[in-house]
Amino acid sequence: MNTRHLLVIALAALLNLPMAAHAEDVGILHLRPLHLQLPPTWQFDGNKTPLEGYGPNGEKVLITIMRRKNESAPPATEIAKGFAESQMKKLGEKGNLSISRPLAQLPTPTGKIGFSVASEGTSPMGGNRYFVQYLLAGESALFYLTVEGRGDVAPMVEQFNSFIATQTWDN
Repeated sequence: MNTRHLLVIALAALLNLPMAAHAEDVGILHLRPLHLQLPPTWQFDGNKTPLEGYGPNGEKVLITIMRRKNESAPPATEIAKGFAESQMKKLGEKGNLSISRPLAQLPTPTGKIGFSVASEGTSPMGGNRYFVQYLLAGESALFYLTVEGRGDVAPMVEQFNSFIATQTWDN
């Protein structure tokens, strides 16, 4: 992949331009200022808000991005902490799901903050279903990722924890 191709993908992500991207083409999902390494089996559709991603086993991830508009607005880390403490557990219990891993703070680079909650339940069609939430924030941006699908929650948490562990930030 050449530098020009990477710049076009990064610019499209930065400007939230509609575009379909494959993790195999990108290798790193550039969300500016956050970057996550993903395997080539994940595909993302930038035509939708929130950003939608699809994994190889039918799992779906939604990524909502909030950016701090000006210096008078509270830092995104402050908003993230409040949202994590007041809303993530409630969201994790919707739809007859139960919390399988309570709110946990994630390892993040200095100046950043991260949280996660995992939920699971039985599907009306049989089998298990899961809903895993990740919240990452720096001073200027907040990223809320939800992962949902069918199956056991533990392997999905392990997989996404490994993706989240690759996080790098521009600032």
